[in-house]
Amino acid sequence: MTLSAATLEFRLLGPLEVWKEGRPLRLGGARQRSLLALLLLHANEVVPRERLIEELFGGDASKTSANALQVGISRLRGQLANGRASNGDGGVVVTRPPGYVLRVDPERVDVTRFERLLTQGRRALAEGDALSAASTLREALALWRGPALADLAPLEFAQAEIRRLEELRLGAVMERIEADLALGRAAEAIPELEALVEANPLQERLRGQLMLALYRSARQADALEVYRQTRQLLHDELGLEASKALQELERSILRQEGSLDVDFRSQAIAARVGHERRTEPGRRRPERDGQILEQDETLVADAARAPHSRRRRLLAIALAAGVVAAAVAGVRLMNGGRDLTLGPNTIVRIDPKTNEIVQSIRVGRLPGAIAATAEHVWVVNERDGTVSRVTRETGATQTIGRLPSVGFLTLDERGNVYASGWDAPFVWQIDPRSVTLTKRFRVRSRAIGVAVGGGSLWAVDRLVNSVSRIDLKSGRVEDSIRVGADPLVAAFGFGALWVANSDEATVSVIRPGVARPETIIVRSRPFGIAAGEGAVWVGSNTFSTVSRIDPDTRRVVKNIDVSRSGLQSGLFSVAAGAGGVWAANWSELTLVRIDPETNQVVARIELPGAPRDVATVGDDVWVSLGVRGEEFP
Repeated sequence: MTLSAATLEFRLLGPLEVWKEGRPLRLGGARQRSLLALLLLHANEVVPRERLIEELFGGDASKTSANALQVGISRLRGQLANGRASNGDGGVVVTRPPGYVLRVDPERVDVTRFERLLTQGRRALAEGDALSAASTLREALALWRGPALADLAPLEFAQAEIRRLEELRLGAVMERIEADLALGRAAEAIPELEALVEANPLQERLRGQLMLALYRSARQADALEVYRQTRQLLHDELGLEASKALQELERSILRQEGSLDVDFRSQAIAARVGHERRTEPGRRRPERDGQILEQDETLVADAARAPHSRRRRLLAIALAAGVVAAAVAGVRLMNGGRDLTLGPNTIVRIDPKTNEIVQSIRVGRLPGAIAATAEHVWVVNERDGTVSRVTRETGATQTIGRLPSVGFLTLDERGNVYASGWDAPFVWQIDPRSVTLTKRFRVRSRAIGVAVGGGSLWAVDRLVNSVSRIDLKSGRVEDSIRVGADPLVAAFGFGALWVANSDEATVSVIRPGVARPETIIVRSRPFGIAAGEGAVWVGSNTFSTVSRIDPDTRRVVKNIDVSRSGLQSGLFSVAAGAGGVWAANWSELTLVRIDPETNQVVARIELPGAPRDVATVGDDVWVSLGVRGEEFP
C-alpha cells in the first residue's frame, strides 16, 4: 500500500466522499464520481475497461469512449494524489490488464468498517452480551450520513449495492433494537419501532419487536392490535398468513407466558455479568437472585433436552420478537447461531437430516435459479435482472447486474458461473472470485436452460428447438442439436445431456459423439429435470408428478405423485442429491422430498414463501423463495 492510499478515507454510506488528512477532496462531475464509485465498489479487484465503458457511457459509447475513459483515469489519479501526477504504477489507481485497480486498505472504507462492526455486534448478541452488542451496533450505525451512495442512486450499476447496504443497515437497526429490548429499554424503543414499521410495513421482525416492546410496557392490548393489523396487511398485500413465529408470539402474549419476561431479565443479567467479567477479569462471578437464576438455567436445560417441536417453538418466539436471552441464545446455537429472516425474496438452507430450515438469507426480488458450492450460493434475482453470490457462512452478498431477463444458472467443476435469460440469445460467464463478467456466448434464438458436462457448456436454444454445445476451451459453438418441441431445461449426468421438451412431453437424450438424440416419452409438460441419486428425475407441471427414468434402459420406471391437493402443483424445479430427490411445489408452498430407494414421498417441508428453484451440494439443500402469484417477472 502506498503512502497516499494510506492517508485516504473513502465514504459510501451517504453521498460519495473521499477525505485526505481530515479534509474532503473535490471529485469533479457526475461521470468522474461514477468512475470512482465503480472502482471503489470493486476495490482491490481488476475492473475491465469494457465494463467501465459500458457502465459510464452506456448507449452513448463511441470510438472515443476509450480515450475518454483514459482521461478520466488520469484525472482521478491526480485527484487522489492531491494534484500530483501518477504514472499508474505506484499510485492508488493502478493499471492492470485488462483494466484498472483501485488499491485501498479495506479499513479506510466506511462500508468495510460498518460490516466488521455489524458482525461483531451480532456475535456479541448471540453470546448473550447485549450491552456490548448495543454499543458496537450504535458505533456501526453512526458511520451512516444518509442513504448509501445518495448522489449516485439513479445510476443502474449502483442500485444493487445500494439495496444491499440498505438491507444491512436495516438489519443492524433491528439487531441494535433487539439488544436494547434485552437490556430493558422497551418503552424507549416503541417510538422508533413505530416509525420503522410504518417505513417497512412487511418486515415481520420489526412488528414482532414492536409487539414485545408494547407487551413489556404493560400495553398487552396494543401488542395484540399490532398483530391483528399485521395479519390483515399480509393477507391483503401478499395473500399470506402471518409467519408461524409471529403467531407463536401472539399466543405467548395472550397466555402471558413467563418466558417473555424471563428472557428479558436473564439477558440483562447476562449482559451485566459479561461486562463485569471484561472490565475486572480476576473478579469472581457475582451471585444472582436465586429465583431468576433457577428460572434462567432451568429454561436453558429444558430447551437443550426438549423435543424438536418444543425447540422450534422457543426459537420461533425469539425470531419474531427479536429476543436474545441467555436461554434463547442456547436454542439458536442448535440452529447454527443464525437468525432466520423467514419470508419471500430469500434463499433458505435445509438440513436433510431433520428436513428443517436452518438458515435464511435475504436476496433480491423474485429469486429464481440457484446453484451452490461448498462456500457460496449463486442466485438469480429475476425482477432485478441480477445474479448474486452469497457467502454461506456470513450471508455477505455480491451482485452483478444488467443481465437481460436472466433466469438460469449452472456451474462448471472450477466454480465458473454460467447464466442465461428467458429472452436473450446469450450465455454469460461470471468469474466466481471477482463476480464480474468474463465471457459471453451467443446462440441462435433464446438461450434458456444451461448445463455443463463432458467438457462442454450446453445451452437450450428454445425458439429453434435445439441445444447448442459450446466448447469450454475455445468458447465456440461446436454443434447445434435438434431436440423436441419447446425445450426448457437440461441436466447432465450418466454420460449424457437430458433435455425436457415441454410441448411434446418428451425428454431428449444427447450422448457426446452420437449424432442423433434418443427420445423418451414422459408425463405432460415437463419442467424440472435432475440427474443423480441413481436416476434421472423429471417434474411434470401439469400432473404434479416426478417421473423416474432409468439411465441405462432410458425408460420411465415410476411416476410419483407429489401434490397433496390433486390440483396443478406449480412444480417448477427438481433436484437430486443430499440423500433425496427434491421437488419445489410453488402453489402449495412446500418442498417435497422423495426417497430414491423407495420412490415414496417421505417429507413435505412447509416454506415461508413460494419455492422457485432447488439445488443440492454435499449435505445441504438450498431453495429460492419468491412471492406466490409472481411466478415470472
